[in-house]
Amino acid sequence: MPIDSYHGELPLGSDVRWISIQVVVERMIERLRSGDDAAAALEEYLTSGRLRCKAHHRLTGTRRLLPTSIWETVTPQWYGPKYGVQTIYRRPTEGTWQQLIENLYIWQPDFDALWSPGAGTPPIAPQSNPAPTPIMSAQAWFKQALKNHPRQPGEELGDYAKRLYPLMLAAPEVKKPWAFKSLRRRLDD
Repeated sequence: MPIDSYHGELPLGSDVRWISIQVVVERMIERLRSGDDAAAALEEYLTSGRLRCKAHHRLTGTRRLLPTSIWETVTPQWYGPKYGVQTIYRRPTEGTWQQLIENLYIWQPDFDALWSPGAGTPPIAPQSNPAPTPIMSAQAWFKQALKNHPRQPGEELGDYAKRLYPLMLAAPEVKKPWAFKSLRRRLDD
């Protein structure tokens, strides 16, 4: 369910609260130290509806709020520091991938609620009486997560990894989380 950080219709014009998807990924990379991991976490936030996104067509100038369902065929991919994140889509008839000709923007209040500036990890829900959190290895957390968050029937391993990865990043007990590729590889074991 999307975050209700703005009540009413979202403005689709040039409101300063819309920030470029490139800026969002750069902020995520500062913490995650990996463009691939940032793109995977961004995709999880977009598919779950926790980040709202608008598209601004480069040729026609039209703007539209993107529905969550679009992320079934559209995916952000990391192409390195020179090109940043590019958003590509799967052409249903041909099965090929093509780059969107739209600039994408993220609603900043949603992003700030998930990824507040200056925090060491994505924010977690505050506890009323916080107790010291025991530190555990990523491997121990992973074993526990497999029990607490089992794979859903029919869920592909890649989708399962995309669901688990943001949980690992947000887990305060994991001192050094794995890279997304490491978590995905461990699911094959």
